[in-house]
Amino acid sequence: MVLVADFASFALVLSAGILYLFLLHDLKIYEIAAAIILVVLTVGLTALLAWVCGPPSACAGCLAWLQGAVNRLGAMIKRPSLLPEKLGSKKTLRSSLRQPWPFLPIQGGSDGRYWSLWQPT
Repeated sequence: MVLVADFASFALVLSAGILYLFLLHDLKIYEIAAAIILVVLTVGLTALLAWVCGPPSACAGCLAWLQGAVNRLGAMIKRPSLLPEKLGSKKTLRSSLRQPWPFLPIQGGSDGRYWSLWQPT
């Protein structure tokens, strides 16, 4: 998430620089290409982050398709099982998405208070 925020903030600064160079008629093709690559990368990472934060059923379907495609490719090079069979299962996703980052607040004890790994001492 920090990487997406960093790229997005840098893209704003970069767009101001690109606009300035465009107005001075001093814009090179490689500067335009680099800016486009950065924008595509930022949009792709944002979409990936939004997809992962969505419902597990959407992730399960996409991961099952990815598993099948990679294993078909592996079968073509005589490696039938490159990815494990349980990769796209909903049970695997539920257990791995239950608490993906241990430093985020999670539900604590019976009193309903939140706690995290790094509690103030």
